[in-house]
Parts: sequence; C-alpha cells; structure tokens
Amino acid sequence: MKITFPLPHDDAVHRICMVCGTDNLRAVTHNGRRGYRCDHCNKTYDRSIFINPTMHFWLDEQGELWHESAHVFVRNADGKFLFYERTEYPFGLTVPAGHVDVGMTPSEAAVTELQEEVGVTGVPLRELMVIDTPVDACSAGADAHKVHIFMGRVEHLDITMDTHEGHKPEWLTLDEAVQRPHLPLIDEAIRYCGDSLKA
Repeated sequence: MKITFPLPHDDAVHRICMVCGTDNLRAVTHNGRRGYRCDHCNKTYDRSIFINPTMHFWLDEQGELWHESAHVFVRNADGKFLFYERTEYPFGLTVPAGHVDVGMTPSEAAVTELQEEVGVTGVPLRELMVIDTPVDACSAGADAHKVHIFMGRVEHLDITMDTHEGHKPEWLTLDEAVQRPHLPLIDEAIRYCGDSLKA
C-alpha cells in the first residue's frame, strides 16, 4: 500500500484506518473472521495499518509500505505439506508465517511462528530463498514483503492450531493446495522454490 499520510514515529502501537488515516481502530470478529472497525468511516475493514515499534517495516521511494516476513513449509514423510485456513486477512489456505520483528533474525521468526501458530517445535529449518514480492498483502497494511521461505521435514506431527489467525490444519500436496483458494504467496513460493520443496 502506498502511504499518502504521515505515519507516527513514536514508541506506541497504532492501528490506523487504510481509508481515512484515523488512528485507534478496534478489532472485531464477524462470522469467525477478524476485522477492524473505524468509527470515523463508520465501516469495518479486513485490514488496517498496524504500526508497532517492535515490527520491522519501511517505506520505499514511492511510499509503498514494506514488511519482512518468514514463511515455513513443513513436509511430512508422505510428501505432503502443512496448510491451514486463515481467519484473519488475507483469507485462504496458507503455511505458518509471520512478520520479522526488530532485532530478530528471519530464522528466529520462522521458529517462533511455527510454535505460535501450529504448536510445532524442534523441527530443523532450512532457508530456501528470499523473495521481494508485491503480492503478499497482510492484515497489517503492507502489500509488499521481503519474504524468507523456509522448509522443514517431519515424520509425524500432531498440530495444535492457534485459532487467532487460522483453523482447519491439514496435510496437502502442493498440487492439492493450489486447487483450493489460497494466498498468492503460495504460487510465488512454488514458482521460485518448487524443485527444492519437492526434492
């Protein structure tokens, strides 16, 4: 998203309307999906601009908001990957993923997201690639991300899903996953890392 109004530069957390720039939106849940209510617009939106001093973000020369994130493809012994459905924007099938905080390495973020989102620990991860992509919109207001793609292998895994961001975890082949509504980044990851993911 191109930012057309000044962003706050203090040490506070801000939730800003992407339409009118009003601060202090509040989180709401409707039909199991999380959104953000702007009392100035008198509307509820899927997304907001989330400014958190702990999160790594920047504006490029065109005013585009960028975030850095880590995405983890966990593959089991049957050649299937762990996916789940997001209940917070962007909606669709995805893999465990999240933003890289200030002072955190992408690999640390990947480990953290695996534990927080699906309760998985102790899986060795390998970084496959870093992709700068404009098609990875997030609930925190950025459409562009520097994405670190990781892969881990497991024999068997019990999943404990964090219902804040998603539900319905399941093991799917990459071909099965792309036949369902899914995040655009899944296509990007397969395009750039497909051979490594299937090896």
